[in-house]
Amino acid sequence: MDSENIDEAAILRFLVQGEEGEEWADERKKGWSKKSTVTVCDWVGIECESREGSVSSISLPQTDLLATIPTELALLLTLNSINLQGNMIQGTIPSQLASMENLTEINFKMNNLKGNLPRFESRQLHRLDLSHNQLSGEIPHNFGENCVMLNYIDLQDNQFVGFLPLGLKNLPELETISISYNNLSGTLPTYLSSMNNLKFLYLNHNHLVGTIPNDLGKVDFNTSVISESLQEVWFQNNLLSGTIPVSLAESTALVDLFLDGNKLVGSVPELLCKHSINIDFSTGDNQTMREKCDSISCRIGTISIEGVFPCRSCATRIENPYLGRKGECDDLTEGQIIDAFLGKENIDILGSACDYDGVHCNEEKKVVEIVVAGLGLKGTLPDNLGYLSMLSKLDVSDNELTGYFPSGLRFAPLKSLHVSGNMLKGIIPPLMCEKSGSINGDNEECTSIACPVGKFSQDKTGFGECTPCISGAPYLGSTECLPFTNVTNPQQRTEFRSDGPMIIHFLLFFLILGLLWKIAVVLIVNKRTKEVFGCNRRKSDDGSKWLQNHLSRNYHYLISLKETEAVTDPIGVKSSDVARGEIDDYGWVERESILKHRDIENAVQTQKNSSNLQVWEYPDPLEMPKIYNNETTIHNEDFLITDDGEDDLINFIKQQNKTDTREVWLDVPQVS
Repeated sequence: MDSENIDEAAILRFLVQGEEGEEWADERKKGWSKKSTVTVCDWVGIECESREGSVSSISLPQTDLLATIPTELALLLTLNSINLQGNMIQGTIPSQLASMENLTEINFKMNNLKGNLPRFESRQLHRLDLSHNQLSGEIPHNFGENCVMLNYIDLQDNQFVGFLPLGLKNLPELETISISYNNLSGTLPTYLSSMNNLKFLYLNHNHLVGTIPNDLGKVDFNTSVISESLQEVWFQNNLLSGTIPVSLAESTALVDLFLDGNKLVGSVPELLCKHSINIDFSTGDNQTMREKCDSISCRIGTISIEGVFPCRSCATRIENPYLGRKGECDDLTEGQIIDAFLGKENIDILGSACDYDGVHCNEEKKVVEIVVAGLGLKGTLPDNLGYLSMLSKLDVSDNELTGYFPSGLRFAPLKSLHVSGNMLKGIIPPLMCEKSGSINGDNEECTSIACPVGKFSQDKTGFGECTPCISGAPYLGSTECLPFTNVTNPQQRTEFRSDGPMIIHFLLFFLILGLLWKIAVVLIVNKRTKEVFGCNRRKSDDGSKWLQNHLSRNYHYLISLKETEAVTDPIGVKSSDVARGEIDDYGWVERESILKHRDIENAVQTQKNSSNLQVWEYPDPLEMPKIYNNETTIHNEDFLITDDGEDDLINFIKQQNKTDTREVWLDVPQVS
């Protein structure tokens, strides 16, 4: 398309929508009003390639614009930058816009955009900011694979789920990744360690599990310089486990390292304990008296408001195993842990756990088994159940537990674990999988703990041999697949149960498909197709066999029209066309139409003086004869024709007609 022939003003005004948009254009923005004669390049927020050139930039940040993003903007072929930050932009991001090949910058930050993330195609794109919206769904695994110049991605504060996309590893220029405050799960991909230009990595406040890559922060001096190493790493408030890798200390430019609020254990590597890291958390006198390692994360057995300096010790009866613990100390007995999980009240001062149904203790009053299947438990599966030092069996199957699988269960000496029939999301934490050889048998695969999302166990255990679900299985430890009708809503719970191998599902699917095809063929081919759908049908023959077959159908009114060139029917269709079969049906006949045309004489009143007119009188279609056991009576209600009464009805009609000329029968569906 030639850009010179495009009406750019008309395209831009697609952003002006509704009365609010007209008011916005009239009162605030030069050039945007329909009344304006200002050249496009002089409009507020518009830049052109030259004074008389085409539009290259739209910049309307924080202007109170209420609109959706029009697909017509994709017609601006020279557009390379669009900034609508801080407005009230609604709807979705059009795929047409995302496919524009010349875009270098897209900024839709702080709006009300919804829907999925489209595929961006521009190889020139270097900055993408969609933060603080309501975008949802998974980030496509090939996200950004064509945007080789991309160096800034900000998707924070949305509603994205799933894993970090693999496509990020193909972006060699990427310096900033910000996907904080979403609902991402899965692990930290190892490719993060090989992104030598990466400086700012913000993944805090998600549900990421597993360990921090051992090589993260390790500088490849053959391809990088010190200034290009990591400067800020925000991993706080996830579910990360394992230890803090010492490789982070090689990032000599590192100034922020936030790891608190995870499930990390061990200690902070001494090489990371520098005054230059996390200096923002301590000023003045605190700067000289702080523990340098505490500036990274509070030690095991200590706690603070933010999980970093200043930290205070916890005098607890159960040791807190994690670094960077926030909030309050876990000063809980085993009984109090069980009490918090099961929702009991009025626990005695000793906090004994052995008095609860489903909780079994050894001689030392230590909890060894918790069997609470099918009790309708809600909430999350507590991480501190892993603090129960003698717990060998945990069965919480068939409840309504939500959230993510707790990494802390790895601390308990579990031999038997059942979590099926709940709504647990994400994956089994990798460190938990390392114990899989000792849980639920000797299978060393992670499936011995629970089937992953997308698979189910045919034996109803929720673990072991797991089979893929074509229709989806949205939770860990599924014992059933979603029915096909629920595929578009994978979070919806279902009562559908998969009682056999997947081959049975295929057979049932194709069987149903075959039946539907057969029904469709019958409806199309059968001569009574239109009768099935309640349409009127006309037929011209000798009337005998067709009539006999047709009278066996119940609840129909019969109207007989004399075949004649002079007669026109009540709605203007020529009877000659009807007789020749050129008119196949009229469509529906309303009850009011029947009442209006009670007999043929009224229907052809305008032609009753015609010399060749023959009128055959017939019973009122609303007062047809009712025949039971060869007895004819007139009823005002709907009539029913039985096999015994067919011949009498035929004779009755022939006596009324007294002619053997060909007739056209009109089968009118009963109108209630």
